[in-house]
Amino acid sequence: MADSVFTSRFKRRNRIIGGLTLTLAGTSPFVIGLVLISYLGPRLPQPVAAGIILLAFLLAGLLPWQAMDRLALLGNRLLRQQLSEKLLKAADGISSIGEAELVGFSPGEELRSWEGETDRDVGFISREAGALIYRGDTYSWALRREAIDAIEALPAGGGLQRIVVKWHAPREPGRAFTLGSREAQ
Repeated sequence: MADSVFTSRFKRRNRIIGGLTLTLAGTSPFVIGLVLISYLGPRLPQPVAAGIILLAFLLAGLLPWQAMDRLALLGNRLLRQQLSEKLLKAADGISSIGEAELVGFSPGEELRSWEGETDRDVGFISREAGALIYRGDTYSWALRREAIDAIEALPAGGGLQRIVVKWHAPREPGRAFTLGSREAQ
């Protein structure tokens, strides 16, 4: 199979961009407020200076929160495109991704970290012929409807919603994996 697209380099790049963006979002209101007060301080009426300080304080809390919502899907449009091209080149019987949704896949029921990501793999999930079909960067599988015991929503962590799919194999105890949408809006 072709080279992976959900690589350590991709994950590291996203962590660096995310960290820098959040740091700038949290510190820039204070820096701007400090510069304004430093240069205009003696000429500013007391209520205006207090307003600048209050605004800087509020923005320092609001901007990182808003940035986190935007950063959650950082790089996923490119990831979708590259993974789609990789899977189509591999020609494992598919001619297009079609309506499949880009998801993050993680084995097990608990959330874990894989190089700073909550996903072990990324891929496309679809329903075809009574089965859940996953075609991913590293893994590919099909899970028949009869093998699925339950699908439950996990408590939202970090603003992202994940589901847990509980399933069984013949004569084997229950198993589980989680999925989270990686569709960039």
